[in-house]
Amino acid sequence: MCISRFSLPARAAAAALLLVATPLGLSAQARWSVSVHGGMAFPTGDFADDEGAEAGLATLGFSLGSDLAMRIDAVPGLSWVSTVQGVTFGVDEDFIGDLATGVEVDVGRYWGILAKTGLRYGIGEASPRFHFAGQVVAGTVKAPNATFSGMGQTAELVSSWMPAKGYSLGVGSEIGDRLTIDLRYEGLINTEIEAEFRDGGTTETFQGEQPMAWVRVAVGIRVR
Repeated sequence: MCISRFSLPARAAAAALLLVATPLGLSAQARWSVSVHGGMAFPTGDFADDEGAEAGLATLGFSLGSDLAMRIDAVPGLSWVSTVQGVTFGVDEDFIGDLATGVEVDVGRYWGILAKTGLRYGIGEASPRFHFAGQVVAGTVKAPNATFSGMGQTAELVSSWMPAKGYSLGVGSEIGDRLTIDLRYEGLINTEIEAEFRDGGTTETFQGEQPMAWVRVAVGIRVR
């Protein structure tokens, strides 16, 4: 008797609750997104040069990272994006070899671990959906290690991890619900480089600034 009396109101209340809760749940799920991305990085300016006091001799690089994006409901199309990214660049070994005649040179790579945060603004609703992005960058970078061998002797250049700060600016496109393509210009400002030159029992420390900037092209996939 009790069940029969309250079954209709109970069903109506359950239906109303479902109608309210479902959009809220979908909204909460859609507000946050996680994506992973990887691509190529092309060094520019002094970082890529082989002449001058700040020449970096950097060659083609690669990047791998992940984004956590939060939609800002108050401004349609605007999201706050935080990124963790690793990047690495090769070094022009042929140029170094030409300078160090009679010596065998083995050179490592530039490495960087970067944290970025900033805004992304998307335009339009239909796919492909274009966006603009800007982020500030903080992290740590390391210049290449190197080994010099010749005439029965070996010397090493051992670089240290150093703090870095900079910026990332660019455009991109979202294709469908999961795929993104980004083009970014990224630069590190006043990056300090420190390395020890070890030759037998002698150690000498070198310090200086190395401008670091690159154009990054990346493809990403939304995983949540």
